[in-house]
Amino acid sequence: MAVNILVASSDLDIYELVVDILEITFKKTKLDRARDYRKSAEMLSKPDAKYNLILLDQGLDNEDERHVLTAMKTDFPEVADRIVLLADSQGPHPDFKLLEGTSCIAKPFSLDEFGEIVKKACVS
Repeated sequence: MAVNILVASSDLDIYELVVDILEITFKKTKLDRARDYRKSAEMLSKPDAKYNLILLDQGLDNEDERHVLTAMKTDFPEVADRIVLLADSQGPHPDFKLLEGTSCIAKPFSLDEFGEIVKKACVS
């Protein structure tokens, strides 16, 4: 199965880790990277943008994750159910997932945990 994933992260280390894990998890993966919200919006606005998954790093744009996540869900409601938040180990506020209905992977994440969440998100 080929998957098309947008990684929205300004952190090069996180991006490289995600690339490594995705190459192991999926045989055919197309990855795009956006280093800030403006670039994410630009990529999601393209007529041919067909992302199976958007991995949104909590620290994107050094903004509060609620702001970036809310903007992405408001501006691009068609992908709202395909966003997975990459959160710091302290994570977002405990009820953040429930309030926003967004999957969350806490950093540092394990290969198995990350792979399973990504597989589930891409298969659904």
